[in-house]
Amino acid sequence: MVHPDNPLESITPIARKGKSSGVGFMTRLLIFGHADTDYGKRVIRLQSSGAVEELLEKTAHGIAVTGVSSARQRKLEILKVDGVEPSMENISSGKYLYYRPLYLAHPNKLNAEQAQFLTWLLSPEGQNVIRSQGTVNLQDGVSLALKYMHWDKSPRITNLSEMVEKTERLIPKRNEELLNNGFSK
Repeated sequence: MVHPDNPLESITPIARKGKSSGVGFMTRLLIFGHADTDYGKRVIRLQSSGAVEELLEKTAHGIAVTGVSSARQRKLEILKVDGVEPSMENISSGKYLYYRPLYLAHPNKLNAEQAQFLTWLLSPEGQNVIRSQGTVNLQDGVSLALKYMHWDKSPRITNLSEMVEKTERLIPKRNEELLNNGFSK
């Protein structure tokens, strides 16, 4: 029901419990300026992003933050930020400000199955699967490593110098691919 005196009272905020999710971390950092902020008392807190998305689908005046890839699999509208559409081009270029890195962790010593999966994941085939799900893959998002620093002016990536070097080599190739696929400068 829409509250006649205060439309904000009509909104049902929904969030994932805790402060460890990457999406939640980036949301708090972008909206509130630091990651330790709590969303407030009115928020419905759920255990997982899937549960957040399921409830959001059923809540007429709901609003939540979740990953773009999973949100696209549901009947959810992904909002513009500062008038910028959440398109693959805008996300991979950093024009759409809501992005965050995804870190994959593994033991120092991989078993054969882990090594095979990692090799496949980083291969053109694996990267195409990631892209086909509407997610920015490594090559599409290579320039985001440098932009990720702007939120709190410090690098969160320990091998940043190595990534900068790789980025500088990949950006011209990626820009050429974007232009060949109909994207404009």
